[in-house]
Amino acid sequence: MGGGKSNQDCLYGGWPTLSNIRGLRGFIGLTGYYCRFVRDYGKIAAPLTALLRKDQFGWSEDTEKAFDHLKKAMITTSVLALPNFSIPFVLECDAFGKGIGAVLMQDGRPIAFFSKALLGRNLALSTYEKEMIAIIQAISKWRPYLLGRKFTILTDDKSLKFFLDQRVAIVVADALSRQDHEAHIHALSIPRLALWEDFRTKVATNEELCKILTHLVEDPTTLHVYSSHDGVLCYKNRLALPSLQV
Repeated sequence: MGGGKSNQDCLYGGWPTLSNIRGLRGFIGLTGYYCRFVRDYGKIAAPLTALLRKDQFGWSEDTEKAFDHLKKAMITTSVLALPNFSIPFVLECDAFGKGIGAVLMQDGRPIAFFSKALLGRNLALSTYEKEMIAIIQAISKWRPYLLGRKFTILTDDKSLKFFLDQRVAIVVADALSRQDHEAHIHALSIPRLALWEDFRTKVATNEELCKILTHLVEDPTTLHVYSSHDGVLCYKNRLALPSLQV
């Protein structure tokens, strides 16, 4: 293989030091497009994004470090694995001084990264509260991957074990309902519940699926590929629905 530089090396490695808000917006816009490939993107970019909210452009040692760190991170981005829905997901969450971060993984391989800088009153929260925000926002972000599946949450805050013992799903659901975008969250929850009720009806009115569900209730150990969740039948952790009539 030749020793030439990649497109990423040329693009980010040669990016000149920023001198105005317009250039900063362009750099943040481009790197932000690839933020899911960069672990702790929000933490790394925090000094730069904070500069966008100021009236005057003031380049400092902190912004220079953030700029160089982000350029290096963009050049050495991790290769993400594709999700495999036949094996469990692992959600690793963390809170740092001014932000939160999370990694969605399977078998120790990252699938996606998420990080976000904390603003306003959230900066004054305790570490465990920041960790809980990280968990809530990560679950919300990767809901399509996690919904209806068992997954593991990894956190280095031992105080959160109390919430796990008290059914963390209830705590998360309650916390989500208190977010600033409450109307948007409730609007999403209504069709999801209606759809779940429709799935139950389809299983109950289908003779073949109803027999399988009844068998699972009587002896759940015999049909290993099937499982039931609140009246809905699943095959290999995927919804089992009757075939469409054509």
